Amino acid sequence: MRAIIRDTEGKLTLRLKMLGCRFSESTGYADSTENRLRLKNKYQQIQKELHQGTFDYMLHFPHSRNVSMFNALQSRFISPGWRGLPTFESFYNHQFDRARYKLPSKLIYLTMGCIGKEKVDEILGFHLMKLIEVLRTVLNISQRDRRDTIAMVIDVLDCAALTYVFPRPFQFKPDFSALSGFPLTHGDMLSIAHHFPVKYREYFLLQYYLGISASELLTLKWADYDLQASLFRVAGREINVVPYARRLLFVQMKKTGNYQHVFTDTQGKRLRINLAWLYKECWPKACAHAGFPGIGASALRRGSVVYLFESGLSVNQICSQTGMFYRPAIHRILTQHLLNPQE
Repeated sequence: MRAIIRDTEGKLTLRLKMLGCRFSESTGYADSTENRLRLKNKYQQIQKELHQGTFDYMLHFPHSRNVSMFNALQSRFISPGWRGLPTFESFYNHQFDRARYKLPSKLIYLTMGCIGKEKVDEILGFHLMKLIEVLRTVLNISQRDRRDTIAMVIDVLDCAALTYVFPRPFQFKPDFSALSGFPLTHGDMLSIAHHFPVKYREYFLLQYYLGISASELLTLKWADYDLQASLFRVAGREINVVPYARRLLFVQMKKTGNYQHVFTDTQGKRLRINLAWLYKECWPKACAHAGFPGIGASALRRGSVVYLFESGLSVNQICSQTGMFYRPAIHRILTQHLLNPQE
């Protein structure tokens, strides 16, 4: 394959073969000896960079449509830990269609100040919540501008996920914000827990932090807890233990660490609770006293989804841990939380 050819308009085209694919780049140069020598030097420089592993397609051809295709191919050949994916700001400026969003410049500056230096595959829930907190503190930002800013960020991350092959973010659906009943926040749960009977406070809080069912929580064993990895391994499934849950488990370990189960009775045997009374009487009373009347026990798991997301878990991990495999429900909960004006 000849590296330099002339197209039908008399302009020179540079042809490259990389990662098993062929790429053609029109240079716009007229066919002359001087221009052919210039392209020959450029071709040799590219081959040298490919051999050294430092080739950057966008650096040589910044306006080419092949940049995204080459990066996607490259991400399949290089392990995720060594890919060196672009930052949010770099991807937004060079590989994203910015014309789709007409945002004020100050919102763009705020967004880049919060997450612009983070790599696109390393932006997690707590990064988004940091951006939300900044948007809440700035005056003269309408709810619509805030919604459009979040939508833009999620769209950029989604495009980056498709380009570089890493897990996609959740689907942001602003229409869900019109629905009543925002998910419980961490502060809300602490207020409710204050009104629980003392002997059940750790139980409810740990269920909120882990997002698992009542039956799974009561069968947790200390032998299944990996302290270094900070997770429970139960029946081939991993249950991530996020920050506040680790602190709560440390307190619980002082009480029941010498026994088999995490929650035990006075005899050291697995704790047995009247779950019907706990969720139909105890939970509603505590919610009413805390200023959240009329919410059912399902609000506990919806709040867990939000807490796990803020702790850095992906949507796939949240689905696996909470047992909520209907993804539109997860998307609705997270959308409502990000657009909650009273949080």
